[in-house]
Amino acid sequence: IKVIPRRDKEPVFDGYIYIVDDSWTIYAVDLSLKGYRLRQPVLETLRVQQNFSYNPDNGIWAKNLQTFEISASALGMGVSGKYTHVYNNYVFPDAFDKEVFTKGTLVFEDGANKKDSLYWATTRPVPLSDEERKDYALKDSLFGPRKAKVVKDTVITNKNRFKVFDVLSGYNYRNAQTGFNFTYDGVLDIPNYNTVQGWNFNTGLSFSLYQKEKKRSYSAAAYFNYGIAEDRFRAWGEFPLRIGKRTFYFSGGSKVQQFNESEPISPIINSLSTLLFKDNYMKLYDKTFAKVHHTRYLLKKLKLTGSVDYLRRRPLFNNTDYVLFKDSHNFTSNNPLNPSDNTSAPFVKHTMMKASIGGGIRLFNKQRYYYNKADTWVAATEQSEPGIYFLYEKAFASSEKNYEYDFIGLRATYEEKFANKGDFGISVKAGKFFNAENIAFTDYKHFNGNRTHLLDSERYLNGFNLLPYYTHSTNDSFVEIHAEHNFMGYVMNKIPLLDLLQWNLVLGYHGLAMPDSKPYHEFTAGFDSFGFGKFRVLRIDYVRAYQGGFVTDGIMFGFKF
Repeated sequence: IKVIPRRDKEPVFDGYIYIVDDSWTIYAVDLSLKGYRLRQPVLETLRVQQNFSYNPDNGIWAKNLQTFEISASALGMGVSGKYTHVYNNYVFPDAFDKEVFTKGTLVFEDGANKKDSLYWATTRPVPLSDEERKDYALKDSLFGPRKAKVVKDTVITNKNRFKVFDVLSGYNYRNAQTGFNFTYDGVLDIPNYNTVQGWNFNTGLSFSLYQKEKKRSYSAAAYFNYGIAEDRFRAWGEFPLRIGKRTFYFSGGSKVQQFNESEPISPIINSLSTLLFKDNYMKLYDKTFAKVHHTRYLLKKLKLTGSVDYLRRRPLFNNTDYVLFKDSHNFTSNNPLNPSDNTSAPFVKHTMMKASIGGGIRLFNKQRYYYNKADTWVAATEQSEPGIYFLYEKAFASSEKNYEYDFIGLRATYEEKFANKGDFGISVKAGKFFNAENIAFTDYKHFNGNRTHLLDSERYLNGFNLLPYYTHSTNDSFVEIHAEHNFMGYVMNKIPLLDLLQWNLVLGYHGLAMPDSKPYHEFTAGFDSFGFGKFRVLRIDYVRAYQGGFVTDGIMFGFKF
């Protein structure tokens, strides 16, 4: 039977299916799947061949051979591979116990990778090719010398040799034998620019040590920042500490912090918008802190996290007005509450303590992968699942008593793949402040807005497209929702001419509701995998915003490298 795609751009096979006369049983398939049909342009072809044999004892046709052939290419480079699987020793029980089919979808038995050459000499169903034989022989001949300590020491010394230019570009020392790793980030990263610090530079140091015999690891990291216009050096660090059977994570130091700790605007994007267009969206304050937090799992599905913070926070002001292109447009102040006033501050300098407890629970365990280690089943990989997350936070012992408050928050997420109908995702957040009428603006709930018309692939279910960064910040209750459906070609494939573009239609909605204000809505429609040929790293969306009527609209550009 010849398999012919009804529509060439759909995720379908073409090829042949071979059947047994009279019984109409499949005894072989030879099918191909094109990469452009899967919306994976790097993949050229995936070919699947299967053979089935008849078992006369029970009258079952069972698969005995399966072969995958893959070819792919990108940037002028190609790769191909062939994978052969042989199935035998079938056992066909009349019935199955309930314990046979569990939530685990793949199991590696103990010793599965410990077979000797005699086993493969008698069991290997497909002989090694000449290329494979030569490759394995070469690797075997090199294995002994490479294990020698002198050779290892020489390799480590040459690889970790420090060079003068490393002072600027960064340096990494790694010793696999001792488990020690040290990294210096260098200072050649692109410097950032904002109106508070001016040009500012970042670097960092980190180390880790893994003691294989004791099965213990140690690590620490330190980060450094200097702003020229502010003439201020800051440093902070973090390290884990094992106390008994529990690991606690300590961090502390001094840093500049966005009012929205989710950092909706990246330093590089803010640098460009500030220098080129005088749009200094990033608003900062000085944060000196000491924090300890601990995470543990209960009942395998429930994750709990607790933390305690000491905070000293003070407002910052603009220190520079340098810009590449002069115009009459003025910089806004560093006060999100009063952008036109460069002398007022959104809060007063203060100290306080914060304590929080949060966690999350997975609702289902659709798929898990297990391996057997020391006679214990251990979860190796867990697929994306619906989840519910919660947070309780309390601010206390503040030098400004009216800055103390309580907050509870909830978040629910859900993602689902609807076969060839596309991928759906939704995230719902809700929260409520208590005794928070006059708290510091730093502790408001700030929403992930955007004024740059640029997005990254992580923001679509966690932020808005056209919402200003701080106009809707609240110290009351709120409900926030983000949802979108990527049709993955299901719609575009059925429209003549447009199916040639191989773009994916995406529809979305973003909403925000708070007391004493009308709900804010954003409706989006756009194309994912935007581009041509194998270069499809863009996403473009048209967005319309409403709040008691039409507010604004715009085009958003997303990058997915």
